[in-house]
Amino acid sequence: MRKSLIPLAILALSLLVTASAFAYSGGISGLSQNGCGGCHSNAGTAQVTLDGLPAQYEPGKTYTLTVTVSSQDVPGEGGGFDLSVTAGTLTPIDATTKIDGNDLTHTGAQRRSWSFNWTAPTQGDVTFYVAGLAANGDGGINGDAWTTYSSSVPVIPEFPGLTILIVLAAVALIILLAKKYY
Repeated sequence: MRKSLIPLAILALSLLVTASAFAYSGGISGLSQNGCGGCHSNAGTAQVTLDGLPAQYEPGKTYTLTVTVSSQDVPGEGGGFDLSVTAGTLTPIDATTKIDGNDLTHTGAQRRSWSFNWTAPTQGDVTFYVAGLAANGDGGINGDAWTTYSSSVPVIPEFPGLTILIVLAAVALIILLAKKYY
């Protein structure tokens, strides 16, 4: 009886170890500003890019953005990310991303690039925070590389042409009045 319990105990222990190694392969939130160092070693350098960000955003407009993680030091295609933004709405556009709390994250660990939509708020500057992980694919916490990235995007000023026109009209009026009365 005792000998038959040993293989069962070994199986249970291996399942626990495997489950913890793959615990966040389907995404994690709350790391966008501080990075992945709580779980992953940093065995090299990684880069994160956020493509599609405008220099200034138009209020209410939806932008398609792409997070890409790369690393010269970590081979393979495995990776993950966590993204948060101070304003606006994040929306997955396919099954490779999901909303987790207030963050957008990956749903699987077998890629290093993800696209999604961001609908801009009606006012105020916005900051994006991204933590990106290049994973070596062994399911463990060693041999990976991670980094963080942030970028701020201001709102397009409303009616910039009208403001300039009003200022020019006021200057012209002051010049005309100055000529007439002085």
